[in-house]
Amino acid sequence: MRSRNTLAALGISCLFVACGDGESADVPQPGDPGVFESDSPGSPGYGGPTGYGGSSGAAGAGSGGTGATNAGGSDPGKTIAEADVIQIENDRLYALSRYSGLTVVDVANPDAMKVLGTLRLEGTPFEMYVKDGVVHAMYSSWPVYGGSGVDASYQQTSGIVTLNAKNPSAIEKLSEFQVPGEISDSRRVDDLLYVVSYENGYCYNCRETESTTVISLDVSKPSQVVKVDELAYSAPNKTYSWGKRSVILNQDRIYIAGREWGGAEGSTIQIVDITDSTGKLAAGASVEAAGMIESRWQLDEKDGYLRVISQPGSWGVGNQPRMNTFKVESAYKVTKVADVAMVLPEPERLRSVRFDGNRAYAITFLQTDPLFVLDFSDPLAPKQLGELEIPGWVYHMEPRGNRLLALGFDQGNSDGSLNVSMFDVADMTKPTMLSRVHFGGNGWGDFAEDQDRIHKAFAIYDALGLIFVPYSGHSYTSDYYCGKWESGVQIVSFDDKGLKKRGSVDALGQARRALLHKSRLLTMSDVSVESFDVTDVDAPKRKDEVRLASIVGKTLVVGQRVVRLSAHYWSAETALDITTLPGAGMAEPLGTVRLDDVFGSEQNCAYGGYYYGSGAYGLHSDGTLLYVLRFGDAPAVAAIDISGDAPQVQSVIKLPAGQGTAGYSDYGYGYGSDVVDTGERWAALGKKLAVFSSEPDGQQVRGFVDVVDFSDAKNPKLHRVTLPPSDGFTSLHTAGSKVVLSRWAPSPTTPGKVRFYAERIETAGSAPSRLSPINVPGAVFDVDDSAKALLTLDFTRIEHKLPYPECVSKYGYGAVVWDEGSYGYAKDDLVKCVQMNRTLKHVSLGSIAVQNSAKAFPTNLLVYDTALGTDRVFAGAYVQTAGNYYSGSGYALVTISGLQTGTIEIAQTELNSKAGYFYASQLLAKGQDLYVVGEYPAQLFHLDASNAAAPKLSPPVDLGNQSVQHVTLHENKALCSHGEYGASWVALP
Repeated sequence: MRSRNTLAALGISCLFVACGDGESADVPQPGDPGVFESDSPGSPGYGGPTGYGGSSGAAGAGSGGTGATNAGGSDPGKTIAEADVIQIENDRLYALSRYSGLTVVDVANPDAMKVLGTLRLEGTPFEMYVKDGVVHAMYSSWPVYGGSGVDASYQQTSGIVTLNAKNPSAIEKLSEFQVPGEISDSRRVDDLLYVVSYENGYCYNCRETESTTVISLDVSKPSQVVKVDELAYSAPNKTYSWGKRSVILNQDRIYIAGREWGGAEGSTIQIVDITDSTGKLAAGASVEAAGMIESRWQLDEKDGYLRVISQPGSWGVGNQPRMNTFKVESAYKVTKVADVAMVLPEPERLRSVRFDGNRAYAITFLQTDPLFVLDFSDPLAPKQLGELEIPGWVYHMEPRGNRLLALGFDQGNSDGSLNVSMFDVADMTKPTMLSRVHFGGNGWGDFAEDQDRIHKAFAIYDALGLIFVPYSGHSYTSDYYCGKWESGVQIVSFDDKGLKKRGSVDALGQARRALLHKSRLLTMSDVSVESFDVTDVDAPKRKDEVRLASIVGKTLVVGQRVVRLSAHYWSAETALDITTLPGAGMAEPLGTVRLDDVFGSEQNCAYGGYYYGSGAYGLHSDGTLLYVLRFGDAPAVAAIDISGDAPQVQSVIKLPAGQGTAGYSDYGYGYGSDVVDTGERWAALGKKLAVFSSEPDGQQVRGFVDVVDFSDAKNPKLHRVTLPPSDGFTSLHTAGSKVVLSRWAPSPTTPGKVRFYAERIETAGSAPSRLSPINVPGAVFDVDDSAKALLTLDFTRIEHKLPYPECVSKYGYGAVVWDEGSYGYAKDDLVKCVQMNRTLKHVSLGSIAVQNSAKAFPTNLLVYDTALGTDRVFAGAYVQTAGNYYSGSGYALVTISGLQTGTIEIAQTELNSKAGYFYASQLLAKGQDLYVVGEYPAQLFHLDASNAAAPKLSPPVDLGNQSVQHVTLHENKALCSHGEYGASWVALP
């Protein structure tokens, strides 16, 4: 429940409940014993109150598929196969998800699919081959972990993992082969696997210069995948020039071609001889194409001729595309026989090409999208015949005799930014567009694959006259920032006369593939496989769904069950998955609660989506019921019983809505405040929840504490306590049955000073009551269970005249007081520089506050997060040193004790990692122990602070290659939430 942004959450007015549950006068009066005044903690560079949020803001809360492909003729003795992310073999569907690895699904009955097994593989999957239950999974980003302790780090390369999935419940890793760089493409020819990769000179075990590498592997024995040969083509020097290259292959040759960014007009096509039956590779000829090649479709071999359509130059559109043909006598003897420039009405960039027998089609793009029909029937003299101007631009084309089906973009089109078109090309001199259907968002749309692989997703079933197109997109509403994300599969029917837009199905996650199996449409995203009845293509019916991955942003352990909170980017839908303790890391849950079904969908879009989902909800349990608190502009709390087979919502109560806003806190950076807020935006007291919110009140801010009583879970009660207008508030602490927070307001007697007040709200009765506020020396930092002893943080402001860099290096950017109208300072300028000293104080509360002891808080620490333990306050901080005024020179864990003894101790423990991008992201306190989650690499540290003066830091535990969004501590384990990559248990160090 710890959140950095814990102040001044939502503005809430006096709706639903009566206001005025006690607003007593501030005591004591000026001149009385025990009056404490402080310098205002507001940012010295901006002055005045800290804004609506007080000192700190609230936490924001078919034929297009796989198969044999030849660049030229065919050899019935050889089978050439392409890989894909989805394969079906013997009623088993193999799905390769970027989030969860390999999942095998029983699809014998698509209406009742069943996950047979999963093997989590880290890295970014490329594609896979499946044969007789053996999987060769290729990863273009394969993590290689090296080193130990703080020196441990991940390096990225590519990998080919061979898996025995004949028994899916126990998938066995047979072998692993590392491929330096990034896999560009592959083909399987019988039992030989050819893999082409791109090395940029900076990847793990890469060559020093950019290189394209071809590797041949013998996969005839799955347990002994053997590298046969390797052939590399390297750039002449260490510059960015080639990038990933495209591949076409037939039974004799591999052609490799791609972009050249070194300023050359043309590009080089390398030819590799693969006629050797054992997999030996031989470098053949290299030929020069007239221009750039950006996809496989710009190359084609037919009847002994290589045909190429390319565009000279790099990224400019000033040069006309060129048609080249080459006579291919062997891999070693290739001769250019034609070089013909296309004639364009105006300079345009080549965007898409497709060969079809003796024909070729080319699409260029500027504002509109001309389609050109080209005749290659005479390879010695290719000709340009017809031309058609169309809106948008075409991404991929699929020839169908005298018809041409095309997949394209028309971004911003109100009918949809994606489209499928049909062209009549019977008359090559006069192509016409018969029809076009639009779909996808009205803002922008996208496909899951690049141009080299998009044909695998563009599923065309000619016999049925159906096309299935996986897509993603975004539609804008009248509020530009509140659009709708879209992902799914669009169905289009076609005949010889044209196209018709039919129904569509949604996908959770980016839709990747669509295929027909046993009369059902199966769709795959990286998150799920779903089946649909498409008997009525205008109204498909969802029949079943199996999860490939779980999206986990936050968790809570409730008895023997785990609640997983997910908010998905594509659907902007937030849900709770209920699972078991052992099943917390598994994709398939016991049950799911969609929170829009619980709360309604009136929530502002800013709080609903993937980015805000975890922060927009709080989870709590009293040991029996689950409580879900929704923040935002439609705040509410729900009580849910998750003990049975199906979750049961007991009640939902709306909280008052108003003008609240989420502020921003930097916890000491100086942009908004110097307050270090250790409280929570909301607090749990058994079956009661207290929620803090605020709203502007003139130049100040008014605070509210709403207390929801779930003693009768089916009939909860809501009470509001209103707090006086103030310059700012800190957030909530619990002390027995009390809620404690602090606020500050201008001193009535001393200009420029403020007074802090401890506010206590007793929740034990039938209705909460506000006790008399007590003036205390600074903001509430920690409180004991009786609410009679506090640690506070007080402030003293000192002004200096210093050179700008010195001011920033010592006190942070917020210390600089900018002159009116100034937009910056020169290096040697003297500026007004405000030093804000902070002091920890131990205070006893009676009718007034009594200060018992004090200790200076280190001035060089920029605190960014805190956690409360037992008589321990832990803080994570940047350590700032002179001359280093950007992010400090390291991290420190600060242990603060003395609440119970009255003797304040501050201990500082360095937390450094030699990994270049390491930072400490989360602090979790458990008694007198602190657990720290680090990122890049993801690690878990343990700080034993039983001896507060000398805490001990243990070596880190590796948390895997994925980032950690949230951690829940349970017994001797930590449950890590990895977003789209699910959740995992890790033993506590």
